[in-house]
Amino acid sequence: MPELPEVETVRRGLEEHVAGCRVLDLAIIGPRTVRRHDPNLIKLEVVGKKITGCSRYGKYLILGLDDNLCMVIHLRMTGRLQLITDVPDLHDRHMHAYFTLDNDTSLVFFDPRTFGEIFLSKLMTANNLPEEISSLGPDPIVSDSWKDYLSKTIPTKSIPLKTLLLDQRIISGIGNIYSDEICHDAGIIPIKRSNTLSKSEIKLLSKSITTILTKAINNKGSTLGDKKYLDITGGEGSYQNHHKVYKRAGQACYRCKSTIVKVKVSGRSSHYCPNCQF
Repeated sequence: MPELPEVETVRRGLEEHVAGCRVLDLAIIGPRTVRRHDPNLIKLEVVGKKITGCSRYGKYLILGLDDNLCMVIHLRMTGRLQLITDVPDLHDRHMHAYFTLDNDTSLVFFDPRTFGEIFLSKLMTANNLPEEISSLGPDPIVSDSWKDYLSKTIPTKSIPLKTLLLDQRIISGIGNIYSDEICHDAGIIPIKRSNTLSKSEIKLLSKSITTILTKAINNKGSTLGDKKYLDITGGEGSYQNHHKVYKRAGQACYRCKSTIVKVKVSGRSSHYCPNCQF
């Protein structure tokens, strides 16, 4: 699943290539993609509108449109946006929607597993978020107050740290890859109970969240072997070349040469160094 760095990379691509464009047409091919709306209704609302800006919160993309309308896109597990200059291939069974833009390009939404979605919102909250995603926890790149929030929340949670980092209601945007990398950078084992972390460990964790996510964004995210994540022009990320523990079970830790261990935490695979993390 694309996580915050991958979605931020997509957002930057959208800002560069589609912000300011007008939507000339919209084809909804996979009805699950717009399951919150009638597909005909979303077309009526979007066609003719100008894309005024592209923002992100957690793993959600938010495209501003005319008339205070916004379009929210969640890629989930296998969703991908791609900008093309050719006519879309209507026989591609993984293509579920495409937007024809006035700059002679089309923005295509591919989603093999069909978990992703597109929906419209007019209900903006006080912090300028669509109401439908207002229950998300703070975004560690967008928000200014997330460190204070996290330092107050962590001591109240008797759950493994990995589970806490994956909970989008507590902190938005972190998934399986970056939770492992953050824990390793902070030197904290992912199975450690959140409410047992010391104040110094919480500070280390906060610092590592910023460090790892920023480095991953600068490297345009992580493109794994399945190539399910690419940016909107088809380019790959490179942060997978900097992973220290994720998917490295049985290999030597780069820091201490101990063997990386893989365990299950709340049903999710987790990787850590038993010597560097405790």
